[in-house]
Amino acid sequence: MLLDTPLPGVYSVAMGTSTNSFAVNPLAADESDLQMCATGQWGNWDAGVETRYEQSPMAWIFALSALGLLTAHLWFLAAGKGDA
Repeated sequence: MLLDTPLPGVYSVAMGTSTNSFAVNPLAADESDLQMCATGQWGNWDAGVETRYEQSPMAWIFALSALGLLTAHLWFLAAGKGDA
């Protein structure tokens, strides 16, 4: 099957009842060549609820703490300038 894709971007192909999407990148022709691709299922995506909670990202807590410390530091610096 040969598809004419004149512009870079994401395209969709409808084949029967299924629709497949693919991307065209003019800077990397090998990336857009899908002749050697295969369908299948890889990895273990059926993780339980317990695993999802254990692996939830906690970086927002550290970022919020750092923002609070920086705000307090700025407030103390601004308050100290009036005493000179």
